[in-house]
Amino acid sequence: MDHSLRRKLQMPHALLSTSLSRKPAVPRAHDLLPLLRPSAPKNHIMDNRQAAIKCVYPSSSTPKLSSPPASPSSPSPPTTAPTDAQSFNAGGSGRHKSYGRVPSYLIARKQAWLVAEELKRAALKGQIPGIPPGMRLLTEEERKEALAALDAQEREIQSMLLKIPLRVDTPSMAKRKQALEARLVEVATNRELFMKPRVLIKEDH
Repeated sequence: MDHSLRRKLQMPHALLSTSLSRKPAVPRAHDLLPLLRPSAPKNHIMDNRQAAIKCVYPSSSTPKLSSPPASPSSPSPPTTAPTDAQSFNAGGSGRHKSYGRVPSYLIARKQAWLVAEELKRAALKGQIPGIPPGMRLLTEEERKEALAALDAQEREIQSMLLKIPLRVDTPSMAKRKQALEARLVEVATNRELFMKPRVLIKEDH
C-alpha cells in the first residue's frame, strides 16, 4: 500500500478524535439576555377585542333563498267576509262605513222632543195645534161640569112637562109645551157633544 492511500485512511480517525476532544463553545451574555428577561403578562381583553374586529360577518347583500313556488294543485285559501275591523277601515280612512250618519233612534227622539215643545208652547198660550183661531179645548173638568149641568136641565124640563095636562085647550099652553120639548131636544144634542173626549168651544173675549 503506497504512502498516499495510507494517509487517506488515517484522516477520518484524526478528524473523529479532533471532534471528540473539542469542547462546546460557551454562550455569550447578549445571546442569553432575551431568555433571562421575564415575559410580559398577556392582555386577554385586548386580544378578544382585536379578534372581534377581525371577525368577518356575513354580508347583508347575500341573496336570500326564495320560497319555492306553490304547485298548481295546491288549494287556494278560502275567502272570508270582511270583518268589522275591515269595514271600520274601509277606504283607508280609519272611519266606520256609517260615519257621519245620524242614527234613526236619535232622529225619532228629536221629532218627539219637537212635538212636546210645540205642545208646551201652545199650552202656555192656551192653544193646541189643530185648533182654529178663536176656539179653545175644553178641559176634562169643564167637560164633566157641563154634562152635570145638562143632566140637571133635562130633569128640570121633564118635571115642567109633567105639569102640563095631556089635553091642551089654550094656545098659550100649547106654545109652552112646544118650547119645553124643543129645550129637551137641545139638551140631548149638547149631551152628545160633551160626551166626546175632545170638545172645542169659543173663547170668551
